Amino acid sequence: MSSHQFGYQHIYPRLRAHLIAAGVQDTKEITASIKLFFCQEYDTDYRILCSGGAHSEYMVDVLVTSFNPKQIFQQKTLDLVPRAFRTHLAVESELGGTSASSPYGVMKNVGEDFVKLLLIRADRRVMIMTSLPYAHETEKHVERRVESLRQLYEHFPTLSSGVLVMHIEGGQPKSTQVQVRIGESTIRGFLISENGKSVHEL
Repeated sequence: MSSHQFGYQHIYPRLRAHLIAAGVQDTKEITASIKLFFCQEYDTDYRILCSGGAHSEYMVDVLVTSFNPKQIFQQKTLDLVPRAFRTHLAVESELGGTSASSPYGVMKNVGEDFVKLLLIRADRRVMIMTSLPYAHETEKHVERRVESLRQLYEHFPTLSSGVLVMHIEGGQPKSTQVQVRIGESTIRGFLISENGKSVHEL
């Protein structure tokens, strides 16, 4: 598999189409569908570390690597098992959860997961998120949240991967906890540039 398979322009439309085709609307099912996408996309040629099925999570929601970090040494000789150590892709998904009942609570959770991505040494990074607007934010609140992530990325000057940010529209229709909605008009993609100086929508 070529490095093109890890390109943001390759991942975004495929993941977006996968979520729309799956048609799930429950937040936990959407999270599971996201993980399923990466397993199906890369499991043949790479190591996938994420929760669910035969896999287990390691550090972030999804890691795509050239090695298994849980099998570093041979049992009897303690020689290194992998010949190469490379993390091709790191993915975090924050679509609500505990304390995510306000614009601040949601963004606080997103920020914590985004920092995890920035701390990991990976070739590519994907952040899947939602958000809630404040009452006074009548428009462009999504762009403001992504801009906040860009500013955070810029504080890590050693990074050069850029970040694919997928935003899924969220709301509070029946409860205080945010609920995301999957549809043609509710999923947007943004690319934080490699140098962290700009964002453009895909």
